[in-house]
Amino acid sequence: MPDPGMPNPGMPDPVLRLEGIRAGYGERDVLCNLDLACAEGELLGVLGANGCGKTTLVRIASGVLAATAGQVKVGGVDVATLPRRELAQSVAVLSQDPGPLFPVSALEVVLLGRHAWQPAFAFEGPEDLDAAKRALDEVEAGHLANRDLTQLSGGERQRVLLARALCQGGRVLLCDEPTAHLDLRHQAAVFRLLRALADRGRAVVVVTHDLNLAAQACDRVALLAPEAGPVIACGRPADVITTDTLRSAFDIAAAVHHDTDGVPHVRRRIHDIPDLPDTDVIDVIDDPEDRNETA
Repeated sequence: MPDPGMPNPGMPDPVLRLEGIRAGYGERDVLCNLDLACAEGELLGVLGANGCGKTTLVRIASGVLAATAGQVKVGGVDVATLPRRELAQSVAVLSQDPGPLFPVSALEVVLLGRHAWQPAFAFEGPEDLDAAKRALDEVEAGHLANRDLTQLSGGERQRVLLARALCQGGRVLLCDEPTAHLDLRHQAAVFRLLRALADRGRAVVVVTHDLNLAAQACDRVALLAPEAGPVIACGRPADVITTDTLRSAFDIAAAVHHDTDGVPHVRRRIHDIPDLPDTDVIDVIDDPEDRNETA
């Protein structure tokens, strides 16, 4: 029986592997015994409830956070042994948290994606500038090139930051909630772009709460279990996105329908959602551990 964490039959060998990953913050484990892989040419969706470890998975896969157990390999090489520059040439990341904003142009932000490929203390050349402009055009943000980043809307900034990740290149692209703040048109456009990037040969991992877009675009989806467990299920969207698995992951009774192509669509109603636990909401929001894992 094939490993559910591995790509579909017929896909190339995985370029990104997470093997036996255990990770967390302080004494709190967020991921435990996680095995997952993504091949070049594959779009892998990572789904799950808030706090189940999706953002932590991206941090581990990108080398930003060290696992307490297990290995992350890119092209068969443990990322812990790679120099930061070499890792940046292989793995590009669109983070959920863009960090502090500075008054620089959108084009300058995208050009930061080229730094991993430039000699130390070198300036951007014409090829770098062309790559940055192409990346902005791909995310329908070419008209924002000369706009100040601090004056853009949340959705416009998100597209600029995605363009930076595209401009960086590499075999692997990790996206943590790339459709956050985007309107319906640009949500669909981002997933269409991620699908196209995978079709061109990249290994693309996308963390998302939009199950319906993931079902349409992804080759496989992995549904993470709550409370530091491994994945509930990993495989084709039609096999993973079911009423039973969604109840296990989200504690919600959701109706799952399939279109003529077998693509699942999730429908939920607000009166089907269980009441919140009997607890002080303010205490939950102010729990410092919750700030460490936002997705």
